[in-house]
Amino acid sequence: MKKIMRLFFLSGLFMIAALVTACVNYQANANHIEQHKIHKVTYQQKPSSFEKMINDISDKRVVLIGEQHTRFDHHLNQLAVIKALHQRNPQLAIGVEWFQQPFQQVLDDFIAKKIDTTTLLRNSEYYQRWKYDYRLYQPIMDYARQHNIRLLALNAPVEITKKVGAKGLDSLTPAERQQLPARINPPSHDYEKALTTVFSDHHLPKARIKNFIMVQRIWDETMAANSVKFLKQKPDSQLVILAGVGHIAQAEGIPTDIQRKLPNITLVKLMTADKKASDNYQYADYQLYSKPIELPKTGKMGVMLNTQGDYLVISQIRKGSAADKAQLKAGDKIIKINDTAINNMTDLKIVIGSAKIGEKINLIIQREGKEKPFTIILH
Repeated sequence: MKKIMRLFFLSGLFMIAALVTACVNYQANANHIEQHKIHKVTYQQKPSSFEKMINDISDKRVVLIGEQHTRFDHHLNQLAVIKALHQRNPQLAIGVEWFQQPFQQVLDDFIAKKIDTTTLLRNSEYYQRWKYDYRLYQPIMDYARQHNIRLLALNAPVEITKKVGAKGLDSLTPAERQQLPARINPPSHDYEKALTTVFSDHHLPKARIKNFIMVQRIWDETMAANSVKFLKQKPDSQLVILAGVGHIAQAEGIPTDIQRKLPNITLVKLMTADKKASDNYQYADYQLYSKPIELPKTGKMGVMLNTQGDYLVISQIRKGSAADKAQLKAGDKIIKINDTAINNMTDLKIVIGSAKIGEKINLIIQREGKEKPFTIILH
């Protein structure tokens, strides 16, 4: 449990700056889906099969599938389960951690084919709110769009969770507080102990640890509340929930919060397991085994960025990187890339989305109040 929570902590809380990487359209990588296989399925540590699992879970109202966000094979496993369940239940819906509840209409428009992927990323502020490469999720998103499957934006707004993490729940304004469930239940003793141990390993003050535990509970409670709202509105639907393992592991997090609100609900938990860490996945009903898959490498600038108002500002430059060789400096503001204005991380990702290793990009940088042109060859 401790290892799961540490992994969750590292992937979920420190999303402020990112090594800037270009992401390419997923269509070029379709062979990954064709080649992907789930090698083994176990039920409560005992041998099972994919077919038996689908037979068992097809009548459950809620199917929770845990993920490590950066593991592409985890998302392909999720897609395999979604496809199998959708064949049996056309009323299937998918709830995801990756999008935040104020942007539900954006997801609705995407599924209705009113907007394309670029507009989805821009209008949902995807890369400002969720740092992970969209290619990891695109097969699921495209399948949902192709088959008109409802997508639910389950997560709490990042502005609120950041504020709570820094200053506590009581720091929220009434308007901010209304965006969260009316009651945020405290964690169980074991859950709080596990979280406290993980946060303590990072030498955080007790007050910050308390705030981060509250943020964890806000994430869990908000995703559970949005799931329950849908389940009540659509009694004939099955809901697949895709979220990080830290939200689903053991008898804690989203499953417990859903069951508290809907005591008679039927639910099941699935996670992708690792041979090296199979004991860490004893908290799911079913374990799926698959080999890691690497997405094709894309061009990197080699910088760390911070957002300052309507600017992306370089905070660090990796030695020997494309940015280093082009003589960019920490403190430089990125004004334009390839003649397109850059105001945030989503703008940047969209503009260099098709860039490859070795490709040149043209930047306008503001340094000491003056704009200067630079050309970078991505590494």
